[in-house]
Amino acid sequence: MQVLFHRIEDATVAAGLATEVDPDAERQGVQTLDIRVPRGDRLDVRLEADDVIFDEPMQSLVWQGRPHSIQFSGRIAPGRAFGGIQIKVRVFHNGVSIGVVIFKITIDGQSGMNHPPAIRGDFARRAQRAFISYSSEDRSAVTRCAQALEAAGISVRQDILVLDPGKRWAQRLFEEIDRCDTVLLFWSKNAAASEWVKKEVNYALDRQKTSAVHEPEVKPVVIGDPPVPLPPDEWKHLHFNDKLYYMALGVDQDQAARSATRLPV
Repeated sequence: MQVLFHRIEDATVAAGLATEVDPDAERQGVQTLDIRVPRGDRLDVRLEADDVIFDEPMQSLVWQGRPHSIQFSGRIAPGRAFGGIQIKVRVFHNGVSIGVVIFKITIDGQSGMNHPPAIRGDFARRAQRAFISYSSEDRSAVTRCAQALEAAGISVRQDILVLDPGKRWAQRLFEEIDRCDTVLLFWSKNAAASEWVKKEVNYALDRQKTSAVHEPEVKPVVIGDPPVPLPPDEWKHLHFNDKLYYMALGVDQDQAARSATRLPV
C-alpha cells in the first residue's frame, strides 16, 4: 500500500511516482486529505487495522514541496476469516493528529496474482474542530499542544477557552463535544484519575453510536512520564500505544513495552 503526498496540481506526477516505485501498482480506490503543510515540516503516517500485521506501521517524511510516496507492507493475521478489513491511515503534522483516511480491503479467498483484493476508498476527514479532554493538572503541557493544533488550522475547544465564569460546566462541555469532529484525549496518570475526563470521553463514545460517520473520533495522545497507565476496559479499542510518545522520550517503543504495563495497540 502506498500513501502519496503531493500538491493538488501535481496529481499526475504523483500517479507516475506510484508506478515508478512499484511497476505493478494499480489504483484501486482513492480518497484525499486536503491539508496545508509548510516546507520543512514533518509528516508522520500511521496505519491501523484489526487483523493486519504491518511490517512498519508508522513512517515519517519531511515535506519539501515535491510528490512523495510512502510504502507500507503487511500480511493478514493467521486465522482471519474472509470478508472486509477496514484500514485507517492517520496523518500527523509535526506530531499533531490532523486527519484520517479510511479504506476497506475485501478478502474473498480466491485472490491471487491475477485477482488482487478489491480496495475501495471510503472516507477522508481532515480534523477541523477538536475538543480537548485532559486533567487540569496537565494544563500547561496540553495548552502547548493546543497552540500547535491552532497553527495547523484546527479549531480547538478547550475549557479555559470556551467556558465563561458562571456557565453550567457539564452541559456546556457536552455541547462543545457535540460540535466537534475529534476528541483528543490527553492521557496521563492525572487523566486516568480524573472523573471529568471519563465523563467527557464516555459521552463522546456514546455520540459515535448515533453518528453516520462515527463522529467524534476519539484519539488518545499520551503525555507525562512512563509507564503509561492502563485505560478503562471500555476504552481498550482505542489506540493508546503511541510511537510518537516514545520517540519524543528517546525510548525504544518495543523495549518500553516490555518493561511497562502492556497497552492495547
